[in-house]
Amino acid sequence: MRYSAQTIIYDLSRLAPDTRKLILKSPKFRKWFSHKPDSMLRLDGSTKVIKGNKLGYRTAILYLAPANMSGVNVCPMAKLAACARACLNTSGRGAMRGVQMSRLRKTLFWLQYQNEAIELIKHQIALAEAQAKREGWTLLVRLNGTSDIRFENYGIIQAFPAVRFYD
Repeated sequence: MRYSAQTIIYDLSRLAPDTRKLILKSPKFRKWFSHKPDSMLRLDGSTKVIKGNKLGYRTAILYLAPANMSGVNVCPMAKLAACARACLNTSGRGAMRGVQMSRLRKTLFWLQYQNEAIELIKHQIALAEAQAKREGWTLLVRLNGTSDIRFENYGIIQAFPAVRFYD
């Protein structure tokens, strides 16, 4: 098999074989996995949170590949919470292959380039916080849109005392 010359920058060895094969064979996904994401958070990225706009709230959410789709369990409490079956990961646009690959890439970025991922998340929150102040709305941030990572252990939440975080 011949693949494009783009170099994958993530370790894909823990992925399911069919997912790894899809990334390697698809020029689009091979390109995605050959560089780091430009953003981690989605501002007003679901129809549910957009409803809050009428009340002056804007919501930034981090959507990752849940449970062990990345080869590492980013939802360690899923079994206890019994939420794996009810996970919203594939609801709405989450069912689209491109959305799933985007979430997977962000998860691998978090797992394999964690310091850079933390800085990117902080940068995006800072930009959204400044925009919220300028435009007079309240910023809400949900870092566990489709994961269960203890983000309070990474200094992200503590860096933004004026921002409302929820889980």
